[in-house]
Amino acid sequence: MSQKPCAKAAREPPAKKKLPRSNTPTQSRGRATQAARDTFQVVIHCASEAEQEQLYDEFRSRNFSVRLLTM
Repeated sequence: MSQKPCAKAAREPPAKKKLPRSNTPTQSRGRATQAARDTFQVVIHCASEAEQEQLYDEFRSRNFSVRLLTM
């Protein structure tokens, strides 16, 4: 008997949290907002390969699309 409420609760979808509004791409994903369509190209000249890797990881952790260009 004690399993019925648990089983019912597991079938209900989790309540969606309202995310705070911001300009980050992750929070506007799935919506047709202007911020989701904007694309920016940023060129960063790195002094070392270690600095390049650090910046790459930082941008990727924030869900940015990153391309490394060799000169």
